[in-house]
Amino acid sequence: MFDDPSSLASLLLRFAHIAFGVIWLGVLVFFYLVNAPLQTELDDATKAKVNPGLLLRALFWARRTSLYTVLAGWFLFGHKYMGQHLLVEDGSITNRGLWILTGGFIGTLMWFNLAFIIYPRQRTLLLALAKGEPLPGAETLAATAAASSKLNLYLSGPLLFCMVVPNNYPGWPFFSLPVAIVVGVGFWFGLVKKAGKVKPLG
Repeated sequence: MFDDPSSLASLLLRFAHIAFGVIWLGVLVFFYLVNAPLQTELDDATKAKVNPGLLLRALFWARRTSLYTVLAGWFLFGHKYMGQHLLVEDGSITNRGLWILTGGFIGTLMWFNLAFIIYPRQRTLLLALAKGEPLPGAETLAATAAASSKLNLYLSGPLLFCMVVPNNYPGWPFFSLPVAIVVGVGFWFGLVKKAGKVKPLG
């Protein structure tokens, strides 16, 4: 392994991409399948006491690991697809190249959404909650952050689909992308619906 720097670089980049991605999506899952249903059962006093510390920690890890996931992913893309000439074949982009590029762009959009829309708004809301101070425009901030967060959740389904295809089904035609969208979005839609019905103490 150590006498093959290219393979070692690929291994380390892939490990970083997957490890940070698991943490990032794990936090996203926590927000929607665990935290969102729980919030409906908490009173305002409990939310003010618990949410700032809990959710700011979760947002910290989501923001950091999303950036590391995206950076490792694009470095891996450059190393593997550009360096090993897997992107273009016979003058056109390969199916696997189209799949991985689509996944990369979705992931980058999700990172941008989190870093520049969700995180700053949620941080402002949670800090105001911790201080017990009224915040002008809080409803607008909350609505924008919630909509962007939900978009990220549903984008993550097609994202994972696009990432699985290239290494497992490299010949799968790109025009089947609608299948990835339906399966990916439907997967999360079903889980979110189920999460609202889970009664762990019932």
